[in-house]
Amino acid sequence: GLILVRVLGTADADFTVAEGTYKINDGAFDTELSSVIIPDTVKEIGSDILGEHGKISKVFINTSEALDENSFGDSILFVPESAADKYTNANALCESYKINSRGVISGNGTLIYVPKSYKGKLTIYNDINTVFEGAAEGCTGITEVIVGTGLTEIGANAFNGCRNIGNVDMSRNNVLTSIDDGAFYQCTSVSSISMPESLTNVGKDAFYSCDILSDVSMPGIETIGNGAFARCNSLVNFNDTGKINLAGNVKSLGTGAFAWCSMLNNVVMPTETAELAEGAFANCIGLKEVKDWGSINVIGENAFKNCGFYSVVLPQEKDAVIKSGAFAECQNLNNILIVKGIKELADDFVEENAGVVLSFAGDASSIEKLDGKSMVESGRINPSIYAAKESDVEKFF
Repeated sequence: GLILVRVLGTADADFTVAEGTYKINDGAFDTELSSVIIPDTVKEIGSDILGEHGKISKVFINTSEALDENSFGDSILFVPESAADKYTNANALCESYKINSRGVISGNGTLIYVPKSYKGKLTIYNDINTVFEGAAEGCTGITEVIVGTGLTEIGANAFNGCRNIGNVDMSRNNVLTSIDDGAFYQCTSVSSISMPESLTNVGKDAFYSCDILSDVSMPGIETIGNGAFARCNSLVNFNDTGKINLAGNVKSLGTGAFAWCSMLNNVVMPTETAELAEGAFANCIGLKEVKDWGSINVIGENAFKNCGFYSVVLPQEKDAVIKSGAFAECQNLNNILIVKGIKELADDFVEENAGVVLSFAGDASSIEKLDGKSMVESGRINPSIYAAKESDVEKFF
């Protein structure tokens, strides 16, 4: 039999241990590898196979005998189902998992791994229901993804950093429910995404920094995670033409969900959620108006920091709350109109010396917190206050 003494290769390579190898020596993997496939002939491994500098992302162990899982450090281990009870920290594969001619590994209805050397179109076949966490992470050679009829979940970081994917074809699929955290992080060549109505969840940073992504269709979306579309600098159409339309099913909008989307210019707010999270649209310098506040009655901290507003009509929902920094550093903002329904307006909802003109239209009796004197002294609002009746607002100043 053979003994594997040392792997000499470039960082992030994929390596298959030769059939007939029965032992892997200490230090054999003293390098960084994306994946290692260990055949069933291996019966013995050293306790320090990673040496001083070794790191392996995913390890596929094909023997039913127990190897020392501690030897693999923080690697994600895949073992046969027959050996699953011999490991405490491993993912079980079916006995007949497949490695196709291009090195793609799948089993148990899961697309598990795509080698870094993969180039061209990647087809996710109809029998695949899950793309495993990080399955194709960093595969810069993938240019297109064709999704089959059975896929229900795209795992965290599944296509993270696949910067040459230009098209994700979902036309055959109507069962996808979740795109997990970082799934398409920095996929900088994707310009449009059209998802089935079955999709309800988009995780944290799922499409973060997809620079040319301009059109998104997700008609059934309910949850949009923190930073899900942050730094999508070209995004202008979301479930509508010329606007980000969140009305309908959206029940949760995460922190910074659309932050730094510089071309975004119009938003229709959710009708199924009451609070706009911290920094949700921060640094959207092209955003100049919100025509419809939907059911929003809480505007979170820094929600619209550094946006392009000239004037804002605040939500008219009952007991509306405007939190700290909600409209801070909006350089063009000159007028805030309070129509009715406001309960609290934070003292620092805009920055010092902003000089915003505060206007009141209608009944101000709902207001419980508004320290107008402090706002004027700090220069946050203009000392000229406009109201239908002085008696409505004099108590705040």
